[in-house]
Amino acid sequence: MIWVICMINKEKVMKIDVYDQKKILIAASKVFSFPKELFKSKNQVSVSVKCANMRTLKKNEPITVIFEYVNGTRVECQTTVDSATRIQIDFHAGNEVELEERRASFKITTNEPAEIVAIERNYSVSHLEEFIKAKILNINLGGVLMKTGTAFEPKDVVYIRMFDEEPVEIRTEILRKQIDPISGQLIGYGCKFTEVSQQEEERLARYIFECQVAERERRKNEEI
Repeated sequence: MIWVICMINKEKVMKIDVYDQKKILIAASKVFSFPKELFKSKNQVSVSVKCANMRTLKKNEPITVIFEYVNGTRVECQTTVDSATRIQIDFHAGNEVELEERRASFKITTNEPAEIVAIERNYSVSHLEEFIKAKILNINLGGVLMKTGTAFEPKDVVYIRMFDEEPVEIRTEILRKQIDPISGQLIGYGCKFTEVSQQEEERLARYIFECQVAERERRKNEEI
């Protein structure tokens, strides 16, 4: 992990997460802005984040903010609330912002349909007659966050088939259940790819790159 003092790159921010003093998630949002101010503070950026049904924060309450960039970089900022309602938080981010990590495998948010075609138990692979439907919520070269209506447990091994064009079928180990800290509902299963071939890795890398290009184009069009 690399820690570097830096400033927010506003052009690359794709998502903002806000946590309270107890590291409990308050907001996870792709709806945000960087309002212009009449009097600018040195090395400070004004930020406004919108998210429905947040608990109300008090002015000057300490918060931790994670800025997620299009390329997968995450930047952490310790700051305080300027103002807040049930749907919006306003604050300033400055040069106290630290680069948390630049991951070799960029995580990309997606909604790619997928299928579980086989389950492995006791080193024996059972191919399913009826495939289990799933959604890939995010992906990098190392694994996925997968949503499915079928219950699994950590250490279960499944074979996930992804991508309608040039499909890949990858042996995948379920590492954890990801729970929404606010609602307590299951978001999905954090999974790790295992025994990935070079051809499969190249297909994954190409998909991730295509998603990056599409996201940059989307953000560029929104600015026009």
